Amino acid sequence: MNKFFVVVALAVVAAPHSMAETPREAIKSVVAVLPDWPDPSSELALKEPEGLAVCILDGGYFAPAPHVLGRAKTLNVRLAIGTVKIAHILARDVLADIALLKVD
Repeated sequence: MNKFFVVVALAVVAAPHSMAETPREAIKSVVAVLPDWPDPSSELALKEPEGLAVCILDGGYFAPAPHVLGRAKTLNVRLAIGTVKIAHILARDVLADIALLKVD
């Protein structure tokens, strides 16, 4: 098993979580991932996805699937309230199908 996957899994399990009481509260932990493609005018950039990430730890740590990031090196996220923030790709594990982002 990949070390990155194990670290993320342990962090999620060990972190104190509060269950959202309503779907409206739960949606606050979901962000839209907006990758910056290397060549935004290319046909490939038009086909590569945007997607979602879920907050897994306090402090701005989010987990998307790696295919959402595509080949992007930088990205932004749109919070549930509509604010767009810069995010950094900390790690990707294609085999475990998980990535880790840190939002400023």
